[in-house]
Amino acid sequence: MTSKHKKKVKNSCNIILKSSLVFSFLMIFGWNNAQEKKIFEHTYTLFKDIKPNEKLDYWAVYFFDGDNFQLLKQVGAKKDIEKSENGFLKSSADNSYYYIITDKAGKKNMITDDAGLKKFIGKIDNVQEVTILLLLKGYFIDEEYQSIAGNYSEDKENYYLHLGQISSENCPFAKQSVSITIDKTTGIETKTDVGKVYFEKYRKECKNNPHQQYKLNIKKQQ
Repeated sequence: MTSKHKKKVKNSCNIILKSSLVFSFLMIFGWNNAQEKKIFEHTYTLFKDIKPNEKLDYWAVYFFDGDNFQLLKQVGAKKDIEKSENGFLKSSADNSYYYIITDKAGKKNMITDDAGLKKFIGKIDNVQEVTILLLLKGYFIDEEYQSIAGNYSEDKENYYLHLGQISSENCPFAKQSVSITIDKTTGIETKTDVGKVYFEKYRKECKNNPHQQYKLNIKKQQ
């Protein structure tokens, strides 16, 4: 083999090696981007990114926190706050809820239930809308444990959400994490994995409180 031929072979090998390294880097970079977790700040911030399924002259999203009415988003000519005594995603803990006001060709509509919200959203446009529809099913964003039950990642095909779910109402009150895969094209929930319980709280009247039983046993031994 001549020195000239050896040089060509060496150059070819270097090109192949560099190409392999670049490809590996792109694969790793793409994988990390797809798997990067993004935190949901609050439940109400989801409504700032929703889009109606039809063209409207005006629409606004409101949140009642139990004491005050808050305007989350308004599209169209500015109007005064319109109050509602009912809404969707209602919380029995603090009597909070959401509602939407729409106006098309002079016809005003107030959306206060799940069916109306689903119709308003229509085709899924983003992960915020996906999450809102999952909240209607009973899942929730845990604003105290967002790294466990309040985040998502995505790739070209799917959204991967990590939300919370009540696993026990009482004795103990408990929350568990749930991982949900949503197809971006269809908006269909294709996979759901229930995780471990990450929060438990026993009330004083709970006779099955293991911590309370431990204290009683210590007293008996004394």
